[in-house]
Amino acid sequence: MYIERHCLPSTTYGAADVVKEKIKAAKGIKSILFGARDAVANRYATSILLIADEGSYLFDTTTITMERSSRELEVLGIFDVIKSVGALDKAEYIPARTPSTEHLPAIEAAEILKSYKPDNIFPNWRGFASIFNEKFEMRSVSFYYSSRWEELSGNLTENHL
Repeated sequence: MYIERHCLPSTTYGAADVVKEKIKAAKGIKSILFGARDAVANRYATSILLIADEGSYLFDTTTITMERSSRELEVLGIFDVIKSVGALDKAEYIPARTPSTEHLPAIEAAEILKSYKPDNIFPNWRGFASIFNEKFEMRSVSFYYSSRWEELSGNLTENHL
């Protein structure tokens, strides 16, 4: 398997824009795997492994997080793009803290992320959101932009009836 690691801007919005563009360009998406690792600028940051027919793309240097409302909106923007390409059912998350992999060759980093048993993000978006807090607590829906998350969950359900 070929893995291409993408160097990303240091800003969360810049990194999210690069991830969104790569998702839009990917052909035959098989999986989009999200994990949360310990970070420096934020407590936790996102690692993303996009697996598609023409190759796999690793984003393990992002500062993307859901620790604040403005950052959650950036993550929702990524999921809006995933929805637009019809891949919400391919979005998964690792229900554990993942290690930092940026120091490893891309293929090894991808293998580490793939070694975890993932859960579907939808309709369990609160489980996904919980990876961005220390104790993996399922916070109240009022803590999040729950209407946006529920809309994405509803779109997935409608497409699979």
